[in-house]
Amino acid sequence: MSHSPRLIYWAEVLPPAIGGIETFSAALLPRLVQRGYEVLAVTSDAGGTLPARDDLAGAAVHRLPLREAIAAGDPARLLDGIGQVRRLKQVLGPAVHHLNFSGPMAFFHLRTAGVHPGPMATTFHGMLDRLRGGALLTEIVARSD
Repeated sequence: MSHSPRLIYWAEVLPPAIGGIETFSAALLPRLVQRGYEVLAVTSDAGGTLPARDDLAGAAVHRLPLREAIAAGDPARLLDGIGQVRRLKQVLGPAVHHLNFSGPMAFFHLRTAGVHPGPMATTFHGMLDRLRGGALLTEIVARSD
């Protein structure tokens, strides 16, 4: 059993994709691991072109079809995504959640917030003007520590 502090790190996209959040994540994740955190990174599955499970600088990466479920608007796929996230949280039992808020994947964290609840740090990226007044943004701000 691990005694390391645990963290679930949420990002819409991670390396090998290239972009701002990807660069930020590539710099932050190794530092969190070096400081002793057990990191589970949850990200999109890049259309199934990348492995479902991977490692990024010592962080365990789980790629799930969460963005695709939202885009499809299919309730069964949304419920399946919630179930997948719930199971990951049950296994890891995180103490801290770090949410990179740049898109709709935050929905899955919020819908499973009661599974091993803990403090939530949120990093906002880019699109706040488009979301001003939106229910998802309002809930994220209210729940962030």
